[in-house]
Amino acid sequence: MLTACGSTTTQTTTTPTSSPETTASPTETPQTTTPSPTDTTQTSSTTEGIIFKEPVKNQLNGYMDALNNSSKTTQTIEAGKPIQLSGWAIAPDLSQPAESVIITYGDTNTVITTIPVSLNRPDVAKTFKKPALEKSGWVAKLDPASLNLTGNTAKIKAWSYNSQTKEAYPLNNSFEIVLK
Repeated sequence: MLTACGSTTTQTTTTPTSSPETTASPTETPQTTTPSPTDTTQTSSTTEGIIFKEPVKNQLNGYMDALNNSSKTTQTIEAGKPIQLSGWAIAPDLSQPAESVIITYGDTNTVITTIPVSLNRPDVAKTFKKPALEKSGWVAKLDPASLNLTGNTAKIKAWSYNSQTKEAYPLNNSFEIVLK
């Protein structure tokens, strides 16, 4: 079942990758860049070279469906238990699946991992009437210890990512985890 759908505006294209479900851990990301003061495309924070874009009204880049197979947006997680996230992600111009998804936590978008987008999501292709979007699904498994949380809670977000432009577009939905 498709969780969310909508229309988008053309912004960039990506090349899909193919890989099975991925177990994630913190990964190295691109070098830090400083946005030019005259560059109006810099609409959000830049972390380690990634340009995190602000949400655009009526633009859908994907959806984070579930945390540990539940759509409940706030969940208590045992510190030693793995966290599983799943969803779908597409390029902002709707032409193909996103290249990859970045998982972040906190208000500063601390990167946890980057994972490939390649799992079957026929519901997405059917909803958008675009067969090219069928492999837009993704799943990430995280070790809560890898989050290095300063407190007990964290807001987890997912982003459609284009490594060539280093632009990350927010997926709809986020989850708050409470570690116990």
